[in-house]
Amino acid sequence: MKKPFVFALLMLGTLIGAMLWALQTKEAKPVVGTGTVIQPAINHVSAIDPTLVPFKGMTLLEWLATMNMDEGNIPEGMREAVSFYGSNAVPVLLEMAGHSDSSVKKQLLDLQRRHTFVRLGLVRAYENRWRATSVMQFVRPHARLAVPELIRLLTHEDPEVRRDAAGGLLMLEEGAEAAVPALVRRLKDGDAQVRAKAAAALGRIGKHPQLAVPALIAAISDPNEKVRANASGHLAAFGADAKPAVPHLLKALTDVAPAVRVRARNALNVIAPDAEEAPPSK
Repeated sequence: MKKPFVFALLMLGTLIGAMLWALQTKEAKPVVGTGTVIQPAINHVSAIDPTLVPFKGMTLLEWLATMNMDEGNIPEGMREAVSFYGSNAVPVLLEMAGHSDSSVKKQLLDLQRRHTFVRLGLVRAYENRWRATSVMQFVRPHARLAVPELIRLLTHEDPEVRRDAAGGLLMLEEGAEAAVPALVRRLKDGDAQVRAKAAAALGRIGKHPQLAVPALIAAISDPNEKVRANASGHLAAFGADAKPAVPHLLKALTDVAPAVRVRARNALNVIAPDAEEAPPSK
C-alpha cells in the first residue's frame, strides 16, 4: 500500500521539478523576490540597485512583496521607500508591469492552488502587475522614464497586461500626457476591461481634449456598461472642452445601467450644469 503512494509522490515531484525547470528556461520575467536585472538609472544622482540596496531593512522588491492584493493595501512607508530609490525604481516597476504567466506557470499555479501540500512559492503575474501599477503614483516625478514602456505594453498580446498598463498610465496622471494617442486607440480594444481602463486613464491624464473628448464621446455608446460609465464620468475632467459631449451625456441619462446614468449626471454638473434633459418622446 505504501509503495504505490511513495512512487506517486516521487512521480509528482519529478513532474513539478520538470515544470519548474521549463518555467525558469522559458519565462523571461521573474516573480517578486527572485531579483531582476536593472538598467542604469537615468538622470539620477546615483545608481542604486533597488534589488540589492535595502531601505529600512528591505529592498524594493521586498517592500513590494508586503503588498496584499486581497486587502488592496499599500504599506505605510512605501512612498518613502520608492522616493528613496528615485528613478532607479522605474525599471523595477516596469519589469513587473509586463509580467504575464506562461502556460507552464499557469499549470503550476493551478497545481499549487488545488493541492495544499504543494508549496512552490509562485506569485501570480497579475499580483505583481497590481503591485507595480499601484505604486506607480510614487514615481510621477520620473513619469517620462516610465511612459514609453507602458505605451509599448498597451499593445501586449495579453489583455490583462494591456489593462494594467493603462492603469499604470492612469496613476501617472498628467505625467502620462504622451500616452493620450495610444490610450485613444485602446478605446477600440477587443477587451472591455482594457477599454474601460483606457477611458479612466484619459480622464485622469486630462490632456489633449481634441483627441480624448471625441474618443470618449464615441465610447459612451460602447456595448459594455463599465466602458460607458467611465467614458461618461471622465469627460468631466475636460470641463468646457467637453461641451460637444453634452447631447450624448443627456442621452446617457436614460441608459439602462444606473452607473452610467449617475456618471453622466455628475459629468453634466461640471460641463453644463444648466443643461436640461430632453422630455421623453410621446
